[in-house]
Amino acid sequence: MYISIYIYMNNVFQVSQYLKSKNASSKYELWEKQLLQYKKDTIYLKKQDKHINKDKLLEHLTHIKYIVYGNLPSQYGGIGEENLTLLNSTIKITEKEQDNIYNRLFHLILTEKDIVTPLCNCCLREFSNKDKGWKTTKNKEKEYFKDNDGVEYMSSNYLHICDTCHHLLKEKVPKYIELQLTKFNKNVFSSQTDEYMEYQPICFKLLM
Repeated sequence: MYISIYIYMNNVFQVSQYLKSKNASSKYELWEKQLLQYKKDTIYLKKQDKHINKDKLLEHLTHIKYIVYGNLPSQYGGIGEENLTLLNSTIKITEKEQDNIYNRLFHLILTEKDIVTPLCNCCLREFSNKDKGWKTTKNKEKEYFKDNDGVEYMSSNYLHICDTCHHLLKEKVPKYIELQLTKFNKNVFSSQTDEYMEYQPICFKLLM
């Protein structure tokens, strides 16, 4: 069975099911233990004939832990319909509601739809190369996920915000302004995914 392991993995649920059928968790534990104990900066992977950065390999392996172990919900991420309604209304948003909206921007996004380009971390709209005014964080941010069993996982990724949500968040969620943001387009997307495209296929091959 061939599983696509490229950017956003197209169908994360299919990949998760496949890895679990191959008992990937035991291989994950072995590699995690070895990498944590390994002292050198680079490691040679004999089967893949590659010398790679040990810390980056461990980082990217950690980023897919939820796929190996998690009981995945059918959808996760975004601020939710209720909060989107609040953002678009003339009602004053309370401080508690502001915090909830801001914190949910950092939720890992899961969707049954195959993802080719990023989704807005606020409304889940998919980015198109023709879109203008999108923003992204200058650096990766902590990303959070809780599965159906209540188990929490942490990763890191760039946030992506569509033009509409950007203006609404600036106006109604003061903490949002503190994020270091820059313009987002297809060229930025390409630069953001270079390392991901290098390391994620390596991680999946280690687990198969």
